[in-house]
Amino acid sequence: MQLEVVLGAWKGMPYAKKLCQSYYLGKVEDEEHLCLVYPNTQKVRERFCSTLPLTHISILVELM
Repeated sequence: MQLEVVLGAWKGMPYAKKLCQSYYLGKVEDEEHLCLVYPNTQKVRERFCSTLPLTHISILVELM
């Protein structure tokens, strides 16, 4: 999957215009969006984040 943040960079688009084309949520499609917001990754988030302590999830969000 190519993220719009990467594809848009090749096209010279401003960051704010690199929106997710799949769900039209009005969000920039970057790594944070893919891991924490994108509906198709919900099951993966549930599976892996449920095993992490809350402090580790907070650190993951900060890193994004």
